[in-house]
Amino acid sequence: MQCEKCGSARVQRAPYVYRTGRQRSRHGMPDFLGLARATSPLPSPAGTAAQLAAPPKMRTLRYPLLGFLAVGAMLALSAQLGWVSTALGGVTLVGTLAGLAANSVYNRTTYPAAYRRWEQSCLCLNCGSLFEHHY
Repeated sequence: MQCEKCGSARVQRAPYVYRTGRQRSRHGMPDFLGLARATSPLPSPAGTAAQLAAPPKMRTLRYPLLGFLAVGAMLALSAQLGWVSTALGGVTLVGTLAGLAANSVYNRTTYPAAYRRWEQSCLCLNCGSLFEHHY
């Protein structure tokens, strides 16, 4: 197997690079809590490769939850600010519900296909190119 970009034979599967880079620190010690990254002044080559080979991420509920908190704050302020706060709360609620729906659709439809592509991808350790390779 060779890199599609530079032709190098220094190619490994992305899931392997990601898992080994996340498990070991720069000094070869296990990095279970992420402490090696915090205490190491320089980024490790294994950590950099792991970042390049990282899998796609599912969308979380972080921003919709913040939106619901903002709606609650707007409605709490509606007694002091009147209809302006209520209108802003309504607009924020609609945007939050739209974001929640978009996250749900992405996690059910797009994410599984992206994850399967990542499982079939390879990382060139020479140039850092990530490409899909079918076995």
